[in-house]
Amino acid sequence: MYIYKPTQKVKDGKIPILDGEYLLLMRPKTTLALMTPMPLRAIVRHVRMEAYTVPCGSILVAKQKLLVFGDYGLNGLPMTVQMDVYQEGFPLNPELFELWNRVPEKHGGERKEMELWGRSLLQYQRGKGKPGVCYRCEKPYDGELLSPCPDCAREISAYLEALLNHLPDALRLSNKKPPALVIRPNAIQSQENF
Repeated sequence: MYIYKPTQKVKDGKIPILDGEYLLLMRPKTTLALMTPMPLRAIVRHVRMEAYTVPCGSILVAKQKLLVFGDYGLNGLPMTVQMDVYQEGFPLNPELFELWNRVPEKHGGERKEMELWGRSLLQYQRGKGKPGVCYRCEKPYDGELLSPCPDCAREISAYLEALLNHLPDALRLSNKKPPALVIRPNAIQSQENF
């Protein structure tokens, strides 16, 4: 996902090219990750994408070239990467993870927050980050790097709840396990009954 509006150029008079800073979400590709959940990590890199139906391009991280497309690297999902690439990233804070995880992509509820956080991450990667400062309001506080202050964390939670309350039940995502699939033989109907 581009954290600033990308510049657009035209290649060969046909294919638009998007050029800018891109936020990539990652999870590790190891058996350990399957046994113990590891937090999503993020990294910002400059990328030039050819804007087909779904924009695609490549990013270099830890001497590995990664093909990325759409938002966050894998069209809205985090990329599965080798552990050395994963270690290059910065952990996504819990508030943003909840926004990303629980709001359907087409509603774009997390985009503004992710852009703000991605811009702060870019500053941190360039050595200009401010430890002990909220990434949203830039007020000083005693918290983790690139995390919201308590007031902003409450605002994000309230925003998430408001988004979820306005979604139809069918689109609402939750952290609950889905119910077990129950197959009832008596429920099978023939085409004549339709």
